[in-house]
Amino acid sequence: MVNITKVEWAREKAKKNLAVLFEDRCNIYEYVKEKQTNGSTAHKEKLVLADIPCRISFKTVNQVVENTKSSTPVQSIKLFIPNDINIKDGSKIVITRQGEITAYKNSGVVSKYATHSELGLELFKGWS
Repeated sequence: MVNITKVEWAREKAKKNLAVLFEDRCNIYEYVKEKQTNGSTAHKEKLVLADIPCRISFKTVNQVVENTKSSTPVQSIKLFIPNDINIKDGSKIVITRQGEITAYKNSGVVSKYATHSELGLELFKGWS
């Protein structure tokens, strides 16, 4: 019998409860260099992780326009994923949510927690 602490037990229970909310799915792509048969190097989009359970969250915040008294609504997008998934900076994340497919890119550092990871997203506009 494995002896775990109350904290470990609570974390595992919270992790399982949170996973129930991961109703969306995502595929992670990286832009990699690939050697061609003729010896040249080409860049290619490569699928590195597929069908990862996740949850996406949207929030509208007002962003103040510099040197004015006005503000503009801006949408903040956050991805929740299992904490054992590693997403490299600059990766393309294609999310299927309620039957709709949308491509995003990560827009910040992944925040790792004991139960999950969180990542800011923005719409994917192409590889840079």
